[in-house]
Order: sequence, then C-alpha cells, then structure tokens
Amino acid sequence: MPLGGGAVPAPEPPQGGGDAGPVIPAALCYHPAHKDPWGTRALDLGTDLVNSLMIHIGVTALLLWPAHRLVVRAGLPRPWPLWLALPLLGPVIFLVLLAKTPWPVLPVRQPRMHPRERLKRERAAAQAAASE
Repeated sequence: MPLGGGAVPAPEPPQGGGDAGPVIPAALCYHPAHKDPWGTRALDLGTDLVNSLMIHIGVTALLLWPAHRLVVRAGLPRPWPLWLALPLLGPVIFLVLLAKTPWPVLPVRQPRMHPRERLKRERAAAQAAASE
C-alpha cells in the first residue's frame, strides 16, 4: 500500500493495439540496414582471441614452476612441463604422461640437519661405538 493511502494505477497496455512481440536484447539485434563500417565485429573476435591467449599464458606461467618441481622431485624428464604451454590439449597431455608413465624409485633423501644436531649425533654414535 502506498504511503499516501491511494490506489496504485494499473499499467497501461502497449501501444499499437496488440502483442508487441518478444523482447530481444540490443546486443543480439542485427539488421542488414545497420552496417558495420569499421569492422568492429572482427575486432571483437581478435580481442577475444588475444584475451584468451593472455589468460592462457598467465595460467601456464603459474603452473610451470610447480610442474617443474614435481617432475624434478619424481625423477621424470624435465621438458615435460613444457606441454602446459600448448593451448587446450597441453595440460591434458601433461596429466596423461604423469598418469601413464612408471615413476622411477628414488633413494630416500637424507634430512638436512643443523650443524649442531649433526655434531651431537656424531658424538653419540662415537660414544656408542667406544662403549662396545
């Protein structure tokens, strides 16, 4: 109910005496009379292509470092992450390579110790050997 207490007027019927037809967004309307003198539709396609390639390059740049670390730590061939640079199929090829290739078994890495900790362990090992 409006604040004034009066009734809300009913909407007026469309002019022209009948159905106005479907509402079509202006972006989808194309009439042959509307010429495209500067080829803006072609520029839109080029801009979309450039934008999608820039997004691909950005995502690839973000994924290359973790992929490189993965293949180095797993002992797999180092050029494999370069497949990620191939648009659309590159990541799929990289993942198939990772999934289908047998990974080599590498020896266990020795943990890095602080020099004091290493010295303490060496002294303990020497005392254990001396007491035997």
